[in-house]
Amino acid sequence: MSTAASGLSGNLKGTTMAPTVPALDMSQPNRWSKDKKKVYRGYCTALAKWEQDENVAHAQITSLISDLLLMKIHGCTTIALMWKFLCN
Repeated sequence: MSTAASGLSGNLKGTTMAPTVPALDMSQPNRWSKDKKKVYRGYCTALAKWEQDENVAHAQITSLISDLLLMKIHGCTTIALMWKFLCN
């Protein structure tokens, strides 16, 4: 598995985390300033990238393990947790 080559080693190690939701009033986004809208767009872009990387790593791992192991890691919420389980 070439996670290092695909830039996903941070996801496996848990050093690349999901971006933190910005502290914005989500009930009235139409009242956000331009700066707040820019912050939110940046967050959405970073979240989409992180989710895509998680999905790619998930596909790589699940394509290489047995169904029995797949059932055991089914509840893992991140690739880092999944990888930690498989390595132990």
